[in-house]
Amino acid sequence: MKNKKNIVISVIVIVILAILGWTVFKSELASGKNLGNFKADNQEIVIGAVLSETGMASIDGNNIKSGIEFAKEELAKKGVKVKVVYEDDQTNPKNTITAIQKMVDFNHPQAIIGPTWSFLADAAGPVVEKNKIVSMSPANTSEFVTANSDYFFFGAPKNEAKEKYATDWIKERGLKKIAIVVENSGWSESHIAPFEKAIKNSGAELVFVERFTYTENSVDGGGIKSIILKAKDAGVDGILYTGFDQATTVLITKKQELKANFQILMATEIPLGLQKKGVVKIKNEDNIFVISPKDSESFNEAYKARYNEYPGAYADRGYDSLMLLVSALQNKGNMDLKDYLKSDVAPYHGYAGVYSFDKKGDVKDSTWKVMQVK
Repeated sequence: MKNKKNIVISVIVIVILAILGWTVFKSELASGKNLGNFKADNQEIVIGAVLSETGMASIDGNNIKSGIEFAKEELAKKGVKVKVVYEDDQTNPKNTITAIQKMVDFNHPQAIIGPTWSFLADAAGPVVEKNKIVSMSPANTSEFVTANSDYFFFGAPKNEAKEKYATDWIKERGLKKIAIVVENSGWSESHIAPFEKAIKNSGAELVFVERFTYTENSVDGGGIKSIILKAKDAGVDGILYTGFDQATTVLITKKQELKANFQILMATEIPLGLQKKGVVKIKNEDNIFVISPKDSESFNEAYKARYNEYPGAYADRGYDSLMLLVSALQNKGNMDLKDYLKSDVAPYHGYAGVYSFDKKGDVKDSTWKVMQVK
């Protein structure tokens, strides 16, 4: 009888521990903190990082690097030895090619993080394919990278998925006359098609599509002031926008100076970083909204707790890129790394979402949310 009682107690304890374990696991997934299956190991993992630390793409390149360094520190705490070898391509496609080949020849990395922007990835395509090395680009998708390779993986969810969120935003805000404004780049322009569909789906009117080239020495950043005045004159009540840090800063400040009362949905979380860093001051009445990864705030707070400052755009995806590559390398067994990443064996749950890849190397899951910056 006593033995039966002990068995019953043991079963109850096991069930309770299982429930507690599942509860913790679900909590980690919800917060973006289920950061892979890692093993403390004396064998060093070598990852290359070909990023734009200088040049036009340096803002994103250095943000990605800061995320990688944060991840490397976290891995060290887990007893995982990782060496990250950096090469600065200076936002020059020729340097991207040279940097990857040099890295493969002398450092023998098991995978590469980068390049930073799409035209650099286009240059990297042939050398990545030739050397059969996985390249993980935190800020790109296949939508605006023309080079094809089975070894390409992209950390940013496809922009076409933003159509639904833009549609819902237009409807919820009751907007009728919409303009599309994008900075000249492959990434920015890839938003035009889903934006146009969103306007059509919502029943609103597309007033105009405007592309601009940011110019640092220009008073209004390359025509941004003129675009705002054009929108005001046309009675636009909503703008769908995408652009990079400097242009976004000018757009926000000029909107405020000109007292333009139209609302803006920005298809990037850049304004959140600008606000937190004090570069701009955005108020409720500015009516600026962003499409942002659901768990980005969790990363922002973790990063702030470690470095006493908020991260820039793509730092979360830089962090996730290193984490998922190391987790995959430790758990792939005899599988080729590219095949393991595209399999359904173990999707990686990171801060910026779930990383499960399709045949083109794009993230399948698009966990966005629309939030007002205030």
